[in-house]
Amino acid sequence: MTRAWALAALALAGCSDARPGGPVTLPTPRGPVVARVDGEAVTAAEVESVASGRGLSARDALDVVIVERLEAREARRSVVTELEVRDALWRARVQALLAREIEARVTPESLPEAQLRAALDARRADLLHGPTRDVMNFVAHARPGFDARAAAERFHAAVVAAGGARPTREQFAAAAGPPSEDARVEALPPFDDSGRMPNGATLVPAFVAATRALTESAPLSAPFETNFGWHVALLVGVGPASTMTSAEAEAVVRRELVAALRAQAARALVEGLRARAHVQVSASSLEALRHIARASQ
Repeated sequence: MTRAWALAALALAGCSDARPGGPVTLPTPRGPVVARVDGEAVTAAEVESVASGRGLSARDALDVVIVERLEAREARRSVVTELEVRDALWRARVQALLAREIEARVTPESLPEAQLRAALDARRADLLHGPTRDVMNFVAHARPGFDARAAAERFHAAVVAAGGARPTREQFAAAAGPPSEDARVEALPPFDDSGRMPNGATLVPAFVAATRALTESAPLSAPFETNFGWHVALLVGVGPASTMTSAEAEAVVRRELVAALRAQAARALVEGLRARAHVQVSASSLEALRHIARASQ
């Protein structure tokens, strides 16, 4: 952003002469001169300002100033239109407004601790987890007049008949037949040993305990009961554990939360600007723009 400001401002100064590459009156240097670019002084004050503003060493800051000075002089020599300069200045002003009103106010350090902890808890299963399990689940719901246990036993027998003790995902799904209100097969999101899924939901303990015993050599469970009904589960894959540390996970969540809060602040800023401004739209001009857009496609 600083480079855009410098380029635009220096290019604007160059536009005061009508001829590209015309003579430029150099300002009187203020303070000690540490370098010159085609005779134009680079002062210690400029270098110090860049170094402190960007956290650079004096040598690196000097290199930045020299590069930006070279770019600005090239902009003066080339045909940079006034419209291009105005556009660059307008964009730089918008960026400066956003930096002042949003970025400076919503920072990683400004996040409320409670909000950060809540966001981290919501993402914990996704970022910090042990090995995950991919499981297919058949569930028969206990309803008056419907024997859920018998349905689960019939389903289990059908799966074994189709694929033995190690059926495929397709054989497991096909054994259920069409889904109904009483019974269905579903593919669950991956979950860890505690039953926690990426969306933060947690499976009931009875289901977790039954599926924890499944292995790649013995992936099919016997029928078992939870408060949702009677189940048969099939382990179809095991995912690796997360290698991320707690500090790394917190940094990820902090960045995501800052981005979300900045986006929220930007929307609030725009809504406030709209409320204070009188915006008029010409329907006929807008329709003309639509015709142009269609014609260009």
